[in-house]
Amino acid sequence: MVRRNWIWGIAFITAAAFDYLFWKHAPGISFFVFVVVCLAAGIASAVISGVRPNGRTVILVPCILATAAITFLRTEPFTVLCAGGLTLILMMILAYTYRGGNWPLYGILDHLTAAFRLGATAAMHPALLPAEKAQADTAAPPPVWRRWLPAVLRGLALALPLVLLFAALLSSADPVFGKVMNNLFNIDRLPEYIFRLTYILVGMYLLAGVFLYAILSSREEGLSSPDRPRVKPFIGFIESVVVLGCVSLLFAVFVAIQFKYFFGGTANIAVEKFTYAEYARRGFGELVAVAVFSLLLFLGLGTLARRDDPARRRVFSALGTVLVAMVVVILVSSYRRLLLYENAYGFTSLRLYTHVFIIWLGILLVGIAGLEIAGRIRWFSLAALATVFGFTLTLAVLNVDSTIVQMNGSRGLEGRRLDAAYLDSLSADAVPALLDLYSASRQPEKDIIGASLSCRLYRMEQNQQTAWQSYLVPVADALRLLRASPVSGQYPVHQDDRGTPYVMREGEKVSCWSVGLMD
Repeated sequence: MVRRNWIWGIAFITAAAFDYLFWKHAPGISFFVFVVVCLAAGIASAVISGVRPNGRTVILVPCILATAAITFLRTEPFTVLCAGGLTLILMMILAYTYRGGNWPLYGILDHLTAAFRLGATAAMHPALLPAEKAQADTAAPPPVWRRWLPAVLRGLALALPLVLLFAALLSSADPVFGKVMNNLFNIDRLPEYIFRLTYILVGMYLLAGVFLYAILSSREEGLSSPDRPRVKPFIGFIESVVVLGCVSLLFAVFVAIQFKYFFGGTANIAVEKFTYAEYARRGFGELVAVAVFSLLLFLGLGTLARRDDPARRRVFSALGTVLVAMVVVILVSSYRRLLLYENAYGFTSLRLYTHVFIIWLGILLVGIAGLEIAGRIRWFSLAALATVFGFTLTLAVLNVDSTIVQMNGSRGLEGRRLDAAYLDSLSADAVPALLDLYSASRQPEKDIIGASLSCRLYRMEQNQQTAWQSYLVPVADALRLLRASPVSGQYPVHQDDRGTPYVMREGEKVSCWSVGLMD
């Protein structure tokens, strides 16, 4: 039996936890804690209603916890964004496949349909769910408090906004009463209290809907059958083979040129009057786009092309495999172009994202070719989800900002230009690597990096978040390392008459807002 009253209470506690964790607190460990609270609340709601999760669904829980933990283990913005977004997606999948557990077999359309159904019906379930009824064979009636407590709690929830409103009016009418009320709580913050209570109640309603959906409706009855596709194939087999053959031929010509002019070394490129840097700068973005569009083309033809017998399916799979092989070589070319471009101009966040993306896109392409050959192309959404998960974890493990400092620092130690201003703009993830670079650098880069780190410490201490909800591991480590380092003593931060912080570098005042710039 669905324990509706208990679910309402659990949902209210969860919504109140959201307010406690996020109201006027900068994001930090609070996101991870809230995810844990939501998982515990949802599982508890199901358990008290006698519902157990499917074994395949349980696999999602450690994945959710891993991606949620990244949000306080890293501060690099894109890594945190990917981790947070993927966490929410995985939690939705957990909710709408809680009992069925068939999420590995979901197609893209299945996921979209289930997500829409979750949002639509979750908002309706709490209001439409019938009241709980006592079982006919119950030997003894429930205790009295079990009957009146839910009604009392609902009455208090309805009365609280009215009490606050009337208290505000009465406080304005009588200063003595107003003083008493101010001793209990700050009546001037009444609008804030009402707003927070409102979104807590809305959150309670929506969370209860999600919990109830997971308990009652997560059986996947609407899962599409691989034998009966939702979109009937309408492109002829000959037409699809011609398209794949023409595109593969074009890619083969491009690959042949790549082997001659790119994989063949600098001599072949110089013949065409290109430098390595010029050749690398042109086209790696376009090549990645070609790979993405090729993947979409392959999937689109695989869905819409008619393949009525095993022989045609084998021909289509063979041509698709050739296409994928050509695209993988193109990705290798794009990857090498990007390496050359970075060798000439240095590493940035976007270039490092692209590095990781190219690798995982290649893995996905190879996986899709394998699924096509095995006749399991329906598992594409699972392969794509695994790719996104791997991409996100790779960014977290790689530590994007730290890697940028290490790679650009190595170039600087070799005598090449070091963009200290860009390094100064990186997140707290970069601080340990910056301290190592400071120790290994020579003048004038050593002074520039040291002054930049001293100013960074000043800014971090000025903006330090003391609430535990805002705790971030990289920020805490950066503060500890910077305070223990010699940079703050060697480059003390002062303030001018206008309150602008500055450091002394080579006998000159340098503003902390431009300290990373090189002369």
